Amino acid sequence: MSFRDFKFPAVVTDLGMTLHQSPLFAGVRLQPISDYLRPRLVDGLLLSQGLNNEKARSEFVVAPLLLELWDISGRSFGLHSGCELTVDEARGLNGVCDFLLARDPLVFVVRAPVLAIIEAKNDNVWNGFGQCVATMHAVAQLNRDAKIDRPVFGASTTGVHWKFFRLIGTDLTIDAADYSLMSDVEKVAGILLSIVTPPPPPADG
Repeated sequence: MSFRDFKFPAVVTDLGMTLHQSPLFAGVRLQPISDYLRPRLVDGLLLSQGLNNEKARSEFVVAPLLLELWDISGRSFGLHSGCELTVDEARGLNGVCDFLLARDPLVFVVRAPVLAIIEAKNDNVWNGFGQCVATMHAVAQLNRDAKIDRPVFGASTTGVHWKFFRLIGTDLTIDAADYSLMSDVEKVAGILLSIVTPPPPPADG
Protein backbone atom coordinates (compact mmCIF):
# COMPACT_ATOMS: atom_id res chain seq x y z
CA MET A 1 0.00 0.00 0.00
CA SER A 2 1.16 3.56 -0.70
CA PHE A 3 -0.17 7.12 -1.03
CA ARG A 4 -1.75 6.22 -4.40
CA ASP A 5 -3.93 3.54 -2.80
CA PHE A 6 -5.89 5.98 -0.63
CA LYS A 7 -9.25 7.11 -2.01
CA PHE A 8 -11.28 10.19 -1.22
CA PRO A 9 -13.36 10.60 0.89
CA ALA A 10 -12.52 7.31 2.64
CA VAL A 11 -9.00 8.61 3.36
CA VAL A 12 -10.50 11.16 5.79
CA THR A 13 -11.89 8.42 8.04
CA ASP A 14 -8.98 6.04 7.43
CA LEU A 15 -6.49 8.59 8.75
CA GLY A 16 -8.66 9.98 11.55
CA MET A 17 -9.37 13.40 10.09
CA THR A 18 -12.36 15.71 10.21
CA LEU A 19 -13.38 17.25 6.88
CA HIS A 20 -14.40 20.88 6.43
CA GLN A 21 -15.04 23.11 3.42
CA SER A 22 -14.24 26.81 3.45
CA PRO A 23 -12.70 29.55 1.28
CA LEU A 24 -9.00 29.26 2.10
CA PHE A 25 -7.45 31.95 -0.05
CA ALA A 26 -10.03 34.70 -0.49
CA GLY A 27 -7.57 37.35 0.69
CA VAL A 28 -4.57 36.19 -1.31
CA ARG A 29 -3.33 38.78 -3.79
CA LEU A 30 -2.77 37.97 -7.44
CA GLN A 31 0.81 37.27 -8.45
CA PRO A 32 1.64 38.47 -11.98
CA ILE A 33 3.60 36.00 -14.06
CA SER A 34 6.30 36.88 -16.54
CA ASP A 35 5.83 37.44 -20.25
CA TYR A 36 8.17 34.50 -20.72
CA LEU A 37 6.09 32.06 -18.68
CA ARG A 38 2.62 32.87 -19.99
CA PRO A 39 3.06 31.48 -23.55
CA ARG A 40 5.06 28.54 -22.14
CA LEU A 41 2.11 27.56 -19.98
CA VAL A 42 -0.27 27.74 -22.96
CA ASP A 43 2.07 25.55 -25.01
CA GLY A 44 2.58 23.21 -22.05
CA LEU A 45 -1.15 22.81 -21.52
CA LEU A 46 -1.72 22.00 -25.19
CA LEU A 47 1.15 19.52 -25.28
CA SER A 48 0.23 17.80 -22.02
CA GLN A 49 -3.41 17.45 -23.04
CA GLY A 50 -2.31 15.79 -26.26
CA LEU A 51 0.03 13.40 -24.47
CA ASN A 52 -2.57 12.88 -21.70
CA ASN A 53 -0.32 11.55 -18.95
CA GLU A 54 0.68 12.73 -15.51
CA LYS A 55 4.39 13.02 -16.29
CA ALA A 56 3.70 15.44 -19.15
CA ARG A 57 1.45 17.62 -16.97
CA SER A 58 4.10 17.72 -14.25
CA GLU A 59 6.93 18.61 -16.62
CA PHE A 60 5.25 20.99 -19.05
CA VAL A 61 2.78 22.85 -16.81
CA VAL A 62 3.37 22.50 -13.08
CA ALA A 63 7.17 22.58 -13.08
CA PRO A 64 7.52 25.81 -15.14
CA LEU A 65 5.06 27.58 -12.83
CA LEU A 66 6.87 26.41 -9.69
CA LEU A 67 10.26 27.36 -11.13
CA GLU A 68 9.05 30.91 -11.75
CA LEU A 69 7.73 31.18 -8.19
CA TRP A 70 11.01 29.76 -6.86
CA ASP A 71 12.81 32.54 -8.72
CA ILE A 72 10.34 35.25 -7.61
CA SER A 73 10.83 34.21 -3.98
CA GLY A 74 14.59 34.62 -4.28
CA ARG A 75 14.97 30.83 -4.32
CA SER A 76 14.00 30.86 -0.67
CA PHE A 77 12.21 27.50 -0.54
CA GLY A 78 13.09 23.93 -1.40
CA LEU A 79 11.51 22.55 -4.55
CA HIS A 80 11.62 18.76 -4.80
CA SER A 81 10.33 16.80 -7.78
CA GLY A 82 9.64 13.07 -8.00
CA CYS A 83 11.05 12.36 -4.55
CA GLU A 84 10.43 9.28 -2.45
CA LEU A 85 8.81 9.91 0.92
CA THR A 86 8.49 7.19 3.55
CA VAL A 87 7.02 8.09 6.94
CA ASP A 88 5.15 4.93 8.01
CA GLU A 89 5.29 2.15 5.43
CA ALA A 90 3.13 -0.18 7.55
CA ARG A 91 0.24 2.30 7.24
CA GLY A 92 0.82 2.98 3.56
CA LEU A 93 2.32 6.41 4.20
CA ASN A 94 4.98 6.08 1.56
CA GLY A 95 5.42 6.68 -2.13
CA VAL A 96 6.70 9.08 -4.76
CA CYS A 97 5.55 12.70 -4.60
CA ASP A 98 5.22 14.76 -7.76
CA PHE A 99 6.34 17.93 -5.94
CA LEU A 100 7.22 18.80 -2.36
CA LEU A 101 7.72 22.41 -1.26
CA ALA A 102 9.86 22.83 1.85
CA ARG A 103 10.97 25.79 3.94
CA ASP A 104 14.63 24.74 3.75
CA PRO A 105 16.02 25.78 0.34
CA LEU A 106 18.46 22.85 0.37
CA VAL A 107 17.58 20.69 -2.64
CA PHE A 108 19.68 17.60 -1.92
CA VAL A 109 17.52 16.29 0.91
CA VAL A 110 13.96 16.88 2.13
CA ARG A 111 13.99 18.47 5.57
CA ALA A 112 11.12 19.69 7.75
CA PRO A 113 9.15 21.78 7.64
CA VAL A 114 7.56 20.62 4.43
CA LEU A 115 5.01 23.25 3.44
CA ALA A 116 2.98 21.71 0.65
CA ILE A 117 2.63 18.84 -1.77
CA ILE A 118 1.33 19.00 -5.34
CA GLU A 119 0.01 16.00 -7.25
CA ALA A 120 -0.56 16.08 -11.01
CA LYS A 121 -3.32 13.94 -12.52
CA ASN A 122 -3.91 13.23 -16.17
CA ASP A 123 -7.68 13.56 -16.46
CA ASN A 124 -9.77 14.39 -13.39
CA VAL A 125 -8.60 16.55 -10.51
CA TRP A 126 -10.73 14.43 -8.13
CA ASN A 127 -8.53 11.41 -8.84
CA GLY A 128 -5.70 13.04 -6.93
CA PHE A 129 -7.62 13.86 -3.76
CA GLY A 130 -6.94 10.62 -1.86
CA GLN A 131 -3.25 10.55 -2.71
CA CYS A 132 -2.88 14.25 -1.93
CA VAL A 133 -4.54 14.00 1.49
CA ALA A 134 -2.59 10.88 2.48
CA THR A 135 0.69 12.59 1.56
CA MET A 136 -0.30 15.69 3.52
CA HIS A 137 -0.96 13.47 6.55
CA ALA A 138 2.51 11.92 6.19
CA VAL A 139 4.12 15.34 5.80
CA ALA A 140 2.35 16.59 8.95
CA GLN A 141 3.79 13.61 10.84
CA LEU A 142 7.25 14.37 9.42
CA ASN A 143 6.96 17.95 10.65
CA ARG A 144 5.73 16.89 14.10
CA ASP A 145 8.65 14.47 14.45
CA ALA A 146 10.89 17.50 13.88
CA LYS A 147 9.01 19.43 16.63
CA ILE A 148 7.41 21.70 14.05
CA ASP A 149 3.69 22.40 14.25
CA ARG A 150 2.38 24.25 11.22
CA PRO A 151 -0.34 23.85 8.59
CA VAL A 152 0.36 21.62 5.62
CA PHE A 153 -1.14 22.51 2.24
CA GLY A 154 -1.82 20.30 -0.73
CA ALA A 155 -3.02 20.62 -4.29
CA SER A 156 -4.38 18.19 -6.82
CA THR A 157 -4.16 19.43 -10.39
CA THR A 158 -4.64 18.36 -13.98
CA GLY A 159 -2.47 21.27 -15.02
CA VAL A 160 -5.60 23.19 -15.98
CA HIS A 161 -7.78 22.59 -12.90
CA TRP A 162 -6.46 23.09 -9.36
CA LYS A 163 -7.99 22.14 -6.00
CA PHE A 164 -6.32 23.06 -2.70
CA PHE A 165 -6.41 21.54 0.80
CA ARG A 166 -5.14 22.60 4.23
CA LEU A 167 -4.39 20.28 7.15
CA ILE A 168 -4.10 21.59 10.71
CA GLY A 169 -3.79 18.79 13.24
CA THR A 170 -6.61 16.43 12.25
CA ASP A 171 -8.73 19.17 10.65
CA LEU A 172 -8.70 18.86 6.87
CA THR A 173 -10.20 21.76 4.96
CA ILE A 174 -10.98 21.58 1.27
CA ASP A 175 -11.00 24.95 -0.45
CA ALA A 176 -14.48 25.97 -1.53
CA ALA A 177 -13.08 27.55 -4.69
CA ASP A 178 -11.99 25.85 -7.89
CA TYR A 179 -9.27 27.38 -10.04
CA SER A 180 -8.46 27.09 -13.73
CA LEU A 181 -4.98 27.93 -14.97
CA MET A 182 -6.58 29.26 -18.16
CA SER A 183 -8.39 32.07 -16.29
CA ASP A 184 -6.91 32.11 -12.77
CA VAL A 185 -3.17 31.65 -13.30
CA GLU A 186 -2.27 34.77 -11.30
CA LYS A 187 -4.50 33.61 -8.43
CA VAL A 188 -2.93 30.13 -8.42
CA ALA A 189 0.52 31.74 -8.49
CA GLY A 190 -0.49 34.02 -5.59
CA ILE A 191 -1.77 31.08 -3.55
CA LEU A 192 1.39 29.05 -4.06
CA LEU A 193 3.62 32.00 -3.28
CA SER A 194 1.66 32.76 -0.09
CA ILE A 195 2.23 29.17 1.07
CA VAL A 196 6.01 29.25 0.62
CA THR A 197 6.63 32.85 1.71
CA PRO A 198 7.32 33.24 5.43
CA PRO A 199 4.85 35.53 7.25
CA PRO A 200 6.24 38.89 8.36
CA PRO A 201 7.61 38.99 11.94
CA PRO A 202 5.25 40.45 14.56
CA ALA A 203 5.59 44.18 15.17
CA ASP A 204 7.44 45.23 18.32
CA GLY A 205 5.40 46.45 21.20
